[in-house]
Amino acid sequence: MDGSTDIQYGNIYGIYHGNGSSPISITIDGAELPVVYGAFESTVETPENMTAVTISVKGDAAVESLYGLFRTYCTGGVLIDTEKSVKIKTLYGLSTSTIDGDITENINYSCDGNTFVTLATDGYYTGKAYTINGDAVFNMKGASANSVYLVQNGAVLSKTLTAKVTDSKVDSLNGVPRGQRLMVT
Repeated sequence: MDGSTDIQYGNIYGIYHGNGSSPISITIDGAELPVVYGAFESTVETPENMTAVTISVKGDAAVESLYGLFRTYCTGGVLIDTEKSVKIKTLYGLSTSTIDGDITENINYSCDGNTFVTLATDGYYTGKAYTINGDAVFNMKGASANSVYLVQNGAVLSKTLTAKVTDSKVDSLNGVPRGQRLMVT
């Protein structure tokens, strides 16, 4: 979607209440959207070494809330890339989801006000463990957000977290699991 029309967009779903075995790719280019879901209450079964869900936000796009996975089981990886020119109020890489692959978030945008970015969360205090069975990579460069939550609220990381925050403004950085590596420059 390049935002070049006057069409009013609603929520965008890569897959909704379904089962898929093909990679999902969503590119938002200049559009203004309320909510974007890579996968919503679904199962996505691609090979573990494959990126199952890719979301790219660029070209002055504005998104109220973005979810890589929401209440989803995924055997592949998740990649979220953002350009500096975009506005996203809330971003969740994984919310109440289990992933057998890796998750990578590349955050490059700046937002004012009450904004936050989450790598992985259970989303609710459910007491059920939601797991990242691969590696988690969080890169924030030249960006700003009110709060950043890496792995928190019951989400479990079974491998490594690499978080690199460079030339960015974050009022609150939360949810770094014990024994994981965090680099702030």
